[in-house]
Amino acid sequence: MFIPLRVLMIGDNENDVKLLRKEMERGGYKPLHKRVDTFDSLKEALNQGVWDIIVTDYHLGKCDIFEVLRYIKGQDLSIPV
Repeated sequence: MFIPLRVLMIGDNENDVKLLRKEMERGGYKPLHKRVDTFDSLKEALNQGVWDIIVTDYHLGKCDIFEVLRYIKGQDLSIPV
C-alpha cells in the first residue's frame, strides 16, 4: 500500500521528475505531483493546491532559485522545501 504524497516539483527537466517520482514510489509513496518551471506557474500552483512537500532543482532555466525560495518563505507556508 502506497502513502499518498502531494508534491510540487519545480524544475525544467521532465526526466528529473520521472526519476524523483520513481524513487518516491520505491520508498512507499504515491506521489500526486505537479511540475512547474516558471515563477508565474509556481505562484499559481501554490494558490490552487495544498502540497505536502516542495522539491526544487537548483538550476532553473526560466526563473531564479533564490527568488523562488524568497517567495515561498514569504508566503509563510509550513511546507518543507
